[in-house]
Amino acid sequence: FYFDTKVKGIVGVTPSFGSEEFNDHHFHYGYFIYAASILARYDDDFRVQYGNMVNLLVADIANYRPNDTLPLRRSFDVYFGHSWASGSSPFADGNNQESSSEAINAWVAVGLWARQTRNPALEDEAAWLLSNETAATSAYWMNYDKKTPPYSAGYGHSVVSLNWGGKRDYATFFSADPRAMLGIQ
Repeated sequence: FYFDTKVKGIVGVTPSFGSEEFNDHHFHYGYFIYAASILARYDDDFRVQYGNMVNLLVADIANYRPNDTLPLRRSFDVYFGHSWASGSSPFADGNNQESSSEAINAWVAVGLWARQTRNPALEDEAAWLLSNETAATSAYWMNYDKKTPPYSAGYGHSVVSLNWGGKRDYATFFSADPRAMLGIQ
């Protein structure tokens, strides 16, 4: 990993899925943080040796303390109560989020890390992010009211697999298989 001084964030040396453009950081780093949390639970030496690096990954996606180094809650939209996946949002329909399940995993991972590092403020932040993300997932992806806009305007599917700022899609970036639409959630 390295620190990108222009965008102010952590990027993998070998980027993937547009991570150098700050796409999907909460998805990808959530997996790292989750794995690190499990290792730290059983291996104090791991926590001591890699704790600062994991703390940087956590701060990249869930920074809850305003500072000049990293933006506050980089991918999380407080107004909508969920994350957005596309870092620079270069699309005409605004930002998007496809995988509510990976977003939820990220906040679970941050909570686990907070417990392993005995950081109650971070644990509270993770709980807040998780509760908002799960409520938004229900409201916007899984259990929405089909009689209200924007769903009443002809969206005929039982799940939203790709939520955009300006539209809802029954699609994924990786597969046209209908099982992928539900599976990504």
